[in-house]
Amino acid sequence: MSSKLVVLVYSNTWEPFLFIIKTMASAGKRDVWKFIDPSLNAELTLPTLADRPTATSIVAEKTMLVELTADERDMYKLLYQTWKDDNIRISAQLEALGKI
Repeated sequence: MSSKLVVLVYSNTWEPFLFIIKTMASAGKRDVWKFIDPSLNAELTLPTLADRPTATSIVAEKTMLVELTADERDMYKLLYQTWKDDNIRISAQLEALGKI
């Protein structure tokens, strides 16, 4: 997609422009419209990528994954998968926002 400067000179051009932007922002699973919707009173913060979980995310005193018990490792695996899924979703949202 090429980037062009868009200047809305007349108020009658606002609605078609907004429709195009909303369609682009609402497409697919990314749904980033909530981040750029001008009708919202509060400005939403853009999502950020979280730090990868560590052993201390499960048990504060343990710094290495090999120190975790089997149950703690299972908890870590779940936390890691959640982190991975969230980062994939957030990366896709940031990419979609960059294309609008």
